[in-house]
Order: sequence, then structure tokens, then C-alpha cells
Amino acid sequence: MKIQKLFKLAFAILVCGSVSIHMTQGQEFTISGNCNNSIPGGVAFDGTNYLIGLCGDATSDSNLTVQFISTVGQLAGNRIPLGETGSAPVVAFDGTNYLLIWGDRYVAFLDNGNDAGMTNIYGRFINTSGGFVGSKFTIASSAYIKGCSIGNLHFNGTNYFFTYREDNGLGNIGPVYGQLISISGSLSGSPIQISSGSVGDVDMAFDGTNYLVVFVVNSQYIYGQFISATGNLVGTNFSIDNSTNPSDNPVSVAFGRSQYLVAFHDEQSTGSGWNLFARFVSSSGAVGTNKITICDSTQSPMIPTLAYDGTNYLSAWISMSSKQIKGQIMDTTGTSVNNEYVIFDSIPGELPLGGVITYSGNKYLAACTKINFAKSNNTNLGIYGKFLASSTSINENINDNYVYKIYPNPANDIITLNINSNENMAFCIYNVYGTLVKSGIAKQNQQQINIGDLSDGIYFIEIKSKEWTENQKLIIER
Repeated sequence: MKIQKLFKLAFAILVCGSVSIHMTQGQEFTISGNCNNSIPGGVAFDGTNYLIGLCGDATSDSNLTVQFISTVGQLAGNRIPLGETGSAPVVAFDGTNYLLIWGDRYVAFLDNGNDAGMTNIYGRFINTSGGFVGSKFTIASSAYIKGCSIGNLHFNGTNYFFTYREDNGLGNIGPVYGQLISISGSLSGSPIQISSGSVGDVDMAFDGTNYLVVFVVNSQYIYGQFISATGNLVGTNFSIDNSTNPSDNPVSVAFGRSQYLVAFHDEQSTGSGWNLFARFVSSSGAVGTNKITICDSTQSPMIPTLAYDGTNYLSAWISMSSKQIKGQIMDTTGTSVNNEYVIFDSIPGELPLGGVITYSGNKYLAACTKINFAKSNNTNLGIYGKFLASSTSINENINDNYVYKIYPNPANDIITLNINSNENMAFCIYNVYGTLVKSGIAKQNQQQINIGDLSDGIYFIEIKSKEWTENQKLIIER
């Protein structure tokens, strides 16, 4: 059975953090409000709020909007209409503006396994106040929408990189292509063909130097291709998993500082149930020999999703047997460090479809679309979100009882860390794209750090001891 993606995960911001064995979950909150038949697209974080792309509002299932969400799960203002119809926008943030990308072809909710077909792809910028910056511009023509996913979008610190599928002239999906886009909205160079032939589901992640684009070939094999930050192929297509069992459902990939984790489906045999597996891939392309089991067929799992918090990975999946979305923490060896737990629970007659969509703002954000599967048309009951974090992180955020404090913040050229500890600890400073920009040893009590060489913007500081890790946001403005 082929399950179409309901939304494309946006690999947004990777910042440092820690996950304890016990995961604390916030309250479930609404993203779409009282509007049913909404489909989520991508999400990105600007250091203050999240922005999510949506298809469908109270007027029409095909109207495109975006919605700001606060870090405590409140809707920040009203939905902002794009004045367009089509596929749910994917989103990325460049430190000043968001880029929204969508296709003009409307994709109905749960499209009964039928791909949406041909579309033109457009982009437009919007700032953190919700104001549009410039007009929409064309990114691609004759592209192809598979399920509800228009493609993948990421900002690498200099350019946006967008992947999508081109038509192969046979009325079916074709190869996956990539396009660099500048922060002014100009297309940087020509589209680059990433896969050697037609592919199925696609995902990508960034390691600070290259992208790894992963995709399904012939509904069986999992392949990858590295792309440089300047839009050049690095090597050739390579095999990540060559099992001949069907693997024609969505793939997911996350980068964890030194290696990628790639998750994928693998059917035991036709009609006998799915397993969810994963493999590690190094930044040089070495594929791990061990196939890691995320969830076996006893749960009838579907649609794996991944995020990395600086220490561990969170894997999530839809358990079709219990009609829940479940999650589990894995360390960088692929070993589970806690028991699986429920992220979105089942409600009689309802099925949550979704998973973890980002780790940013020092917490995970999970989202789902709930459907009434008891009805013949699988009625969409709206979009919901939930934040997840270690219990330590949540208590610190609520009580403002940090082990260390930063001042001044916002800062100019020098910051002081006031550390409530008698031991020396390591510190790391990351920008909003997850890139390490400065590190060292933080001495006991007080430590001054020169940040004069860092550009204005939002950063995250991690302080780590043997027993704990803590993160805080730093703003540099001059």
C-alpha cells in the first residue's frame, strides 16, 4: 500500500541541546484554528516565532496562507493569505526574511494514492512581521507534485536550496532537480539534475558543507547524492539500502554534526506489513553496515520522521495499529535511550498523520493532521502541534532558573557568562543554521567571550558539563 506524504518536513535550524531519558511534552495546540481541511507545508523558526505554510482555509480548500506560532504554542496573529491557490508552501528563514515556495496545482487532502501532476512553482518572501517583500517569482515550470509535497527547501547561510521533481514526459514523476536561490529571489545558475532517473519520495539535510539528498528508486532502493552549498554534484548517486523489498513510501534524513541518519520503509513482502529502518551515512558518503530497526511490522508503522537536537535523534512514526504517533530517542550509535512514547494519541474515529518536523528554539516541534477515518471521504479535522523537550529544558525555560546567564543580551562585541558552577565547562556558539561558529572552555564563575568577529543576528550558546547541557539564545546587534 502506498501512503502519500501529507506534508514535507522542513529541515530548519539545528541547535545544540540535550535529551534526557525522560521526554516532557507540552500541551497539544491548534495550528489551523477551527478550519478543517487544511494541509500543512513547511515550517521554519526565526528565533522568536515559527512560521508554517498552510493549504486550505475557511473559504476554500485550495487557498494558501501562512501562520505564525509562538514558542509556547499560541497563534501569533491571524493567518496571512498569499492570495494564491495551490500546494501548501514550504518555508525557510535566511536571518532576515522567510522564503515561501508553492506549486499552483491544488492537491486534495488524502489524494487516494494519485499524484497531483504538473505544476508551476513560485516563490515569495515575507518578513518576520508578516509583510510581503517583493512580488512572487517563478522558480520552475513543468514540475511534478507527488502527493501533497511540492519539494524541499533549506537555507545554508548564503543561498536557499530547493529540490523538486521535473516531468519526464511520460505523465509520471521524473528525476529530482535542485535549484539555488539567492536572498534577493534570483535563481543562481541553472537547475541541477540530482538523480540519474525518475525517483519516488525525496528528502534532504545539510551538514554545513554539503547537502545529502535521499530518494527512492524503482519503489525499492534507497539512494543518496551529495550536493555542495554552491549547487554542484559531489560524486555520483550511491546506494544507501539495496533491499529488493518494496520501499515506496516517504524517506526522512537528519544530520547530527558528524553523520546523517536516513530512515525508510521496507515491506517484508507484498501485503505482509512494513518495517521502519534507518542507516547512518557519514559526511564523506560511507554507509553504515548496520540496519537499525526504528519500528517493526507489529505496529504497521508508516511515515518515519527525524530531527536532531545536538546530542540525540528523535525518530517518530505513525502506528497504524494503535492509530497514534509515537516517538523514541536514539543516540548517535542508533541505540534507543528511552522507551517509545506517544506524541499524539488516538481518539475514537480519528487518526493523526504527521510527526516531528523540526528541532529549533531549544525544543522539538511535532505536528499532525487529524482525519476522521470512519467517514468515506476521510474528513480532515484540522492541524495540531505539540512541543517536546527534556524536563530540565522546560523547567529552565519556565522558571528562568538558568545554570548560566548571558549579559549583555543583546550584545555588541563582548559577552560575559555568569556560571552558577564551580567547574570548568565547554561552550559552543551556533548560528541559526546550526553551524558551529565559536567554541572554547568556560571557566568557573565568570567568563568573557569576544564576539566581535560574529555578524549581527541570532545565535545559540551551549554550555555542557559531564552531567547536563543547557542552551540559551544570544542576539548580536550593533
